[in-house]
Amino acid sequence: MKLTLSILLALGITISLNASEEFPNIEPYSVEEAPVVKAVEPTHMLAEPVAEEKVEKEQSNSQDEVAKDDDNDGIINKKDKCPNTSSDFMVDGYGCPQTMVLKINFPSGEAKVTDEVIQDVKNFAQFLQDNPGYQVIIYGHTDTSGSEELNMKLSKDRANAVRQVLIRYGIDEMRLTAIGKGGSEPIADNETPEGRAKNRRIEIELIQ
Repeated sequence: MKLTLSILLALGITISLNASEEFPNIEPYSVEEAPVVKAVEPTHMLAEPVAEEKVEKEQSNSQDEVAKDDDNDGIINKKDKCPNTSSDFMVDGYGCPQTMVLKINFPSGEAKVTDEVIQDVKNFAQFLQDNPGYQVIIYGHTDTSGSEELNMKLSKDRANAVRQVLIRYGIDEMRLTAIGKGGSEPIADNETPEGRAKNRRIEIELIQ
């Protein structure tokens, strides 16, 4: 065989050997048939951080809901028993508008706001300034001594006396209404001096 190849090469004859003849056990792939290996994106790497972000977002939303205060009065919805309270009112611990009572009693036949109670009226005026949403009705009362006509006038004078002091301390007169009730609504027995003293009074009604 070697001799034959040598003779052929010497004669300038080139022999091409088929690959299958040289390597009978190997079957080559054509370019079209070669398998394509696709890269796999490491998407599993994102799964854990996304889950953590979702949990944090849900916890944040839950906390926001618990601390929500729709009427902005400083009391969260969960504890607010008076939702949608106007900002014109100071509220108590339950989110409801604060109230205040003004009690003034008068000597028999008089309608003057004395020095003994002027500080109480001043404090009430400050309360009204802090709560501009309130309209105020001042009711004047008397005992049943004297005529009904006189008592009606006297009760109105008492209510007006308190009204004027409140105006002096800066309360808009349009917020204040004075009404005389005479002796028609006693809270104590008019047959005793103590009872009559309690009936000579003013009462306040706060209207939102």
